[in-house]
Amino acid sequence: MIISPRTSPSYTNPLPLPVIRDRGSDDRMPQEQHRAMRARIAVPLVIAALALGALCTPLSASAEPGTQVVRVNVSQPSTAVRTGESVPATVTVSLSEPAEYLEVRFRLHSPEGRLVYQKTEVRWDMEAGAHAIGFERSAGATMLTQGRYPIEIRVLASGSDPTTASGRVLVLDPDTAPQPVVLVARVWGTASVGHQSSGATDPATGVALRSDLIALADLAVNARVPVALALPPVLIEEVARTAGGYQAPNGDGIVSEDAGVAPDADTVTEAGDALEALVDANASGALTLLDVPYALPDLTGLAEAGAESDLAAHWALADSVDLAAVRSVMASGTAYLGSSLTRSGITSLDARATPAVVAPGRALRIDGEEPAPGIYTLSNDHLTVIVPDDEVTAAIDAGSDEFYDVLFDRMGSGPATLMIDVGPDARGGVDAVRDAAGWVERADWLRWQPVDGVVAPEDAAVVSIAEGATSAPNGYWDGLAMARSLVRAYSDAVGDDDADVMSASRMLLVAESELWSGPHGTWPRVVRPRDMVTRVEEFVSSEFARVVLDVKDVTLSGSTGEVPFTVVNSTGKHLELTIVVEPLDARGERTTTSVALEPTQNFITVPVDLRNAIASRLRISAVSGDVTVAEATLDVRTSYIDRLATVGMVVLVLIVLLVVIRRHMVPADAGTIGDRASEGRSSDERQ
Repeated sequence: MIISPRTSPSYTNPLPLPVIRDRGSDDRMPQEQHRAMRARIAVPLVIAALALGALCTPLSASAEPGTQVVRVNVSQPSTAVRTGESVPATVTVSLSEPAEYLEVRFRLHSPEGRLVYQKTEVRWDMEAGAHAIGFERSAGATMLTQGRYPIEIRVLASGSDPTTASGRVLVLDPDTAPQPVVLVARVWGTASVGHQSSGATDPATGVALRSDLIALADLAVNARVPVALALPPVLIEEVARTAGGYQAPNGDGIVSEDAGVAPDADTVTEAGDALEALVDANASGALTLLDVPYALPDLTGLAEAGAESDLAAHWALADSVDLAAVRSVMASGTAYLGSSLTRSGITSLDARATPAVVAPGRALRIDGEEPAPGIYTLSNDHLTVIVPDDEVTAAIDAGSDEFYDVLFDRMGSGPATLMIDVGPDARGGVDAVRDAAGWVERADWLRWQPVDGVVAPEDAAVVSIAEGATSAPNGYWDGLAMARSLVRAYSDAVGDDDADVMSASRMLLVAESELWSGPHGTWPRVVRPRDMVTRVEEFVSSEFARVVLDVKDVTLSGSTGEVPFTVVNSTGKHLELTIVVEPLDARGERTTTSVALEPTQNFITVPVDLRNAIASRLRISAVSGDVTVAEATLDVRTSYIDRLATVGMVVLVLIVLLVVIRRHMVPADAGTIGDRASEGRSSDERQ
């Protein structure tokens, strides 16, 4: 057992002079028994000599009762021993005061609690300071089997009560294969992207990210540790932008023309060194860049905002940054999608032919429960899922003993994956990566496993995606969804390749990032992405406010006709909009017309049909996507002339019909009267 200074057990016990103890060993070897007998004979002689000497010379200094401070540290030359080897250990006792008597008892127990070794060492007239006392269980003793053997230490010193310490010895069978260990450094940071892709904050304040990248690249190359970086490309892009020179914004995030930073400034030089170290380490194969979407979006947040289609843009930008900044077109075979998973996120890996993904256990389920650390396959996807071991990672903070103990428990269970957070507010950081790397190198029963070499065995358990919820503050994703709708509408109007569209879209992609949640998921810097969203909304709204409809009431000569109006486009850009005409009084039909607007005044006409209505109130809107850019209302009337002409025509037709009917009816009536008169005369004549 090796206890580092930061984790070594220390004990402070100012106590009275201890009773003198005999020392012993469970080895029961004859020479030890003779040595113990000689010690028992020598003790009275020494006491007598001291008493006689007191008459002639002063006594040597010794701690007064209650003043002695004792600290104990137990160390071993190796992290573990093999079955059949000796078990050496060193107990270092630190005394605050001189001690006339010092006794150290060492006990070794089996995993079941049985005493397998004991020895006591006694020292006289010890000076203040550290004193190392060695113990060793011989290789010829009863063979120890694989397991964890507890150590129990008791120290008696003049001026102190008994001080105890504990430890353990790790014993391995000679045929036990080394335990593979995978090292993933998850890099946290906050991107600084403003309008036109300029920095919203001064890169000089982000020293930690650049220094961490240099340290990790150096560790991978010079210490030959296969570090895998979960590094969002947006952070690589920021380092590259800084290395190329930049203009520093003021406190309000505004960049002036005279705010340029000299190419030889410390910030620019450091960014260049960080980028070069990253590129060289990746090119040499010593360091692996996991396949990560551009800004590492919060997948559950995307689902909540209805923005899962943005994943395609994240991957496209990730490839662009890797090619431009890292000069690599070969992505790692292992992806990292963040602390949560969704079906759309996993589906996005299909096009990239990614065989493996690193995902935390809380994002997965197996039989309804969170899976233990290990290697799994994802149901129906044949995708290897690497679940990091949080217990091993947390053990780094406790020291090497705890670290080795947890890995010892993982022996034979497959690769153990460490995911260590690096960056602002991260627990552990680069120092934790260095500690873990050094401890693994010292243990011959541990070996490094590159992350791209991890493949799920054929009998691996199958996991599924857990239903998760975003940890973002209430309303965050609603606001982002609104801004996203505005940007999509602006893109429909001016085109996807417009510089302002690309800048605003990139700001929203950064605002979707999981990086803002921080290593602990508390969103400590949520003000900045919210400010990005607000700036996008304000920009698009101000652009659309430059489009104005100039309409006037219209009188049509009939029930149908063309309504003219003017659209003033002051954006300075060509716009593609849809003109929507709809009646407000439910008379007539809703019509749509696509128009192309020049960056000036545009004369537009749209058809209307009032049907049988004499007048109607219409609303005319200029629409892009789901956003109404501008709108106005007007009254449309039909002229009374055509109405009177219609009525007159109807009256005229009726008169003509009456005349025609009359003309046909009069001759018929006249013939009937004459016949009746003739019939009357004939009757008289007969009489």
